[in-house]
Formats: sequence, structure tokens, C-alpha cells
Amino acid sequence: MILFIFYNSLQTGTSSGSLSETVTRFLMQFVNKAGFSIDFETFHHYVRKLAHFTEYFILGSWITLSSYVSPLTKRKRLQPFPFLIAVPVIDESIQHFVPGRYGCFSDILIDMSGFFTGMVCLYILILIYIDIRTIIRG
Repeated sequence: MILFIFYNSLQTGTSSGSLSETVTRFLMQFVNKAGFSIDFETFHHYVRKLAHFTEYFILGSWITLSSYVSPLTKRKRLQPFPFLIAVPVIDESIQHFVPGRYGCFSDILIDMSGFFTGMVCLYILILIYIDIRTIIRG
């Protein structure tokens, strides 16, 4: 997932914009059919930000799951918090070197929010799973 995120950051501004515009046009059909009216550029902005959040939601979920499924040692688990900070900062830093792209502090915050939300959601699911397993085993 980290490689996927970095790959997306390495896309030129033109390439990245073209992809997100295609996704926005697709989603805009559903928005219009639902009877909502929103400016394309505004909607496009939110689609781009939601893409950031979603990528990092998945990453946060996977890293949290990995920390429970495959601990590094019996006493010490993989800690997701260094990833919470390092990956978004590196991701946005990469964009400074790509034509037509720029890193942005607000995107780092969105990325971190997605990661943290994914982490918390998965942690809650793990707790529910443990409770259900405990109840079933009696």
C-alpha cells in the first residue's frame, strides 16, 4: 500500500489531474441523478481529498492488522505510529520533485486522519472479534 501511495505521488500533475477528473466525472453522474447540484471544481477538490483519506485509511487498517496478526516478537508488536507520521510526510515531500505537483501540509493532516481513522476502526473490529470469540468459546 505504501508503494501504491508513493507511485501515485510520482504521477505528474497532468496525469494525476486527468485520473482524478475521470473519477470525479463518474461520481458526478450519481450526484446529479440524486438531485444534488455542485460545481465540478468544488466536487473535484473533495474527490481528491477523499482519495488521500481513503488511501491512508486502508494503510492504517492494514498496518494495524499486521501488528496483531504478525508481531515482531512475543512481547513487542509492530507499532503503527511511526508510519502515521513518516509515510504522509515522505509522500508529500516526494511531490515537491514531481512536475506539476506540490506537497501540502493540509494533505499531510488529511493523510494522518485517514490513517488514524483506519487504525481505530480496525482496532475496534479486533476487539469485537475477540469478544465474539470469547463468547463462543464460553
